[in-house]
Amino acid sequence: MDSYQSPPESPQPSQHPTLRHDLFTAVLLPIGAIAGIIFTFALLTTERLVIPGYTGEHSSDRVSFLDLHLGTTDTVHHYVWGIGFLAIFSGVGTVLGFLAGKGMGRLTHWKT
Repeated sequence: MDSYQSPPESPQPSQHPTLRHDLFTAVLLPIGAIAGIIFTFALLTTERLVIPGYTGEHSSDRVSFLDLHLGTTDTVHHYVWGIGFLAIFSGVGTVLGFLAGKGMGRLTHWKT
């Protein structure tokens, strides 16, 4: 008889903890949205985005983005313009965060 016996195998195979690939997306999605909000306020302070009522330029009622005339505050209130730009840039940031998270998830899947 053999003096050495191997221990019996456990009924469940031991699994090593794996990194969830959607974890990057869950983290980078809100980071992208916050970056979009910061970008909106940066545009407002550098006057690349001019919305009368939010920026220092009160002489006209023109709303412009990168010196491109988009509309006026006579037809649409400046709150609507502000919320609209905030929604657009936070949406774009969210999409970029989603794509970055998915890309990083793919890279970890390939173990690079």
